[in-house]
Amino acid sequence: MFADIYTSILLGLSFSNIWICALVIFSLQTSQKSTGIGYIIGRFIGIVIFVLIFHIIGNSIRISNFYLDILSAISILLFGAYFAYKYWIEQNREDSHHNLYSKLSENCEHNCNSCIISKNPEIHQYCESCSDGDKNCSSEDIQIEPLTRETRKLWGKESNKEQKTGLIFGAFLGIVRGSAMCGRLVLLLPLAIKGSLMNSFIVGASFAFSSSIYPIAILIFGEYLLKLVKYRRAIIIVNSVFLIFLSFYYLNHAFKSL
Repeated sequence: MFADIYTSILLGLSFSNIWICALVIFSLQTSQKSTGIGYIIGRFIGIVIFVLIFHIIGNSIRISNFYLDILSAISILLFGAYFAYKYWIEQNREDSHHNLYSKLSENCEHNCNSCIISKNPEIHQYCESCSDGDKNCSSEDIQIEPLTRETRKLWGKESNKEQKTGLIFGAFLGIVRGSAMCGRLVLLLPLAIKGSLMNSFIVGASFAFSSSIYPIAILIFGEYLLKLVKYRRAIIIVNSVFLIFLSFYYLNHAFKSL
């Protein structure tokens, strides 16, 4: 039971750029905080409902706990290993490449075609360091674009579309987003099937809360919390290591149940 809760919390903390980037934009840089709060509440409700529905469906199929634990062990191990690799090994390699070629972009005129490095496909991705770009972080992601529209106007990203805001509008988007299938939510499903309905509720609520803790803190503490963003990489790596250890717990638990 407690291992399931720990896993749910750690999975929730393994957030992606969209949570720090987009939520900072629409909640801090505009007056649409009610929309942001509604989105977080709606997403919480959507995730919990999704997990409970899957618990009911899964229990009707009657899958052995052995297979559920094996599935949890493998999926959590792969997830933890992927994020550890992405934010540790791969990021170190990209940082070294970036430092090597950064001097070549000093004379760029905010146009990637004018960069020397743009001629080399292997390092073309680093051309973004001298490009204005047409997006403000992930704020134009289709899932949260309506929430960030007003902010993008303030940032010079004009839009003629009509802006909808408010607690109810944000909650509706949050419910839709929370009940949608995503990678981390899929990892919760084996945990949601096991145990009682209350256990599934706690698992879903733990994930929903931990995956919202950063934007909630941003709404409360604002720009002061942004100073912690530089530690995001370390947080994710430590988080991934804990997930890998938890995967071995589920593997051990599976064979003990035989």
